[in-house]
Amino acid sequence: MRNVRVSTGRGKEPNAIKNFGLEFRGMMRRNTPAAGASGGRAPLPATLFVPRFAHYSAEVLHILLHVLRDSHAFHLYALIHAHCVFETGEFYGSYARLMELMTPPQPERGKRRSGPSYWTLRRCIDDMEREGLLKRSTTNEAQGQLRLWLTPPKDMHTPKQKKSLA
Repeated sequence: MRNVRVSTGRGKEPNAIKNFGLEFRGMMRRNTPAAGASGGRAPLPATLFVPRFAHYSAEVLHILLHVLRDSHAFHLYALIHAHCVFETGEFYGSYARLMELMTPPQPERGKRRSGPSYWTLRRCIDDMEREGLLKRSTTNEAQGQLRLWLTPPKDMHTPKQKKSLA
């Protein structure tokens, strides 16, 4: 990067303009930790996308409310259902994003309640996978990426498609 010389008309250059190139190079050399890492800035809050409506079959509600009986499991299933691709039922994210989405917001006064831990989420996903609500891909798990698919209930019927007469 070249130092740019700007003339102020009086023959004197302000120090900020004169030393900009050196200061900029110094900033680029520093290795700052990633967001959320030790010594790094706080991660940005995840954005919650709320659907207009959500339909859960009786079988899914039975598994979530009577078999699993875990509020974290219901919350997690509702988040995955809201954030998945509608056509395929695929959710692509990370455990950190789900933990941030499941953490209650900061109240006006007092401490922020803690959200679920990594192991709580992992146990909920394992339980839902065992009951047949989710499928998990293990290909990208080593990189910290989470890829899940919602499995349709067994009694769910797909609408018939009209065949063209042409």
